[in-house]
Amino acid sequence: MVFSVLMVLFSGLWAQYYKGQTVSRNHLAASGLGRKVLEEHLSAGYNACPDGYVETGNITSSTRVRGRDANCVFNYQFESHDRGVDFRSLTVTVTWSDVTGVGPKSLVYDTYVYRTQ
Repeated sequence: MVFSVLMVLFSGLWAQYYKGQTVSRNHLAASGLGRKVLEEHLSAGYNACPDGYVETGNITSSTRVRGRDANCVFNYQFESHDRGVDFRSLTVTVTWSDVTGVGPKSLVYDTYVYRTQ
């Protein structure tokens, strides 16, 4: 009886471990994608992203965690908006859904770029 209770307990813990590992991996991938997109536009400079510029895209992550497929689609949207004379905001929003079943998750990265010439 005690052995059965322990086996049920450990199998539940194992499922939670798998779910936690997948959630963590997806959050790390989304963070990397958001930083990459933002850095690409930031390094291009002020004139490369005019006011109102919007870019969207998606990337699919295909991985295996403990023998199970853990595929996830990451959608991103980049936006550029003027905030004053020679002052522009750059924003990247990354959204995805994972195995937790809780609605879509998102990360937002913001920065500003100034005209230097």
